[in-house]
Amino acid sequence: MKTRLARQSDLPKIVDIYNQTIDSRMVTADTEAQSVDSKQSWFESHTENRPLYVVTENEKVIAWL
Repeated sequence: MKTRLARQSDLPKIVDIYNQTIDSRMVTADTEAQSVDSKQSWFESHTENRPLYVVTENEKVIAWL
């Protein structure tokens, strides 16, 4: 496994992972699946001072933080 800065191309997988947590209500208050478009400004708000990382395995995103 490797950790790296998230790229724009990772956003669909990040959103997919996020949406998998909605039903459990353990990590989000969202009740409906989010779209990539709805998370675009959130993604762009991450900067060098507030980075967004992904964890990859065999070059596939498996988690984000």
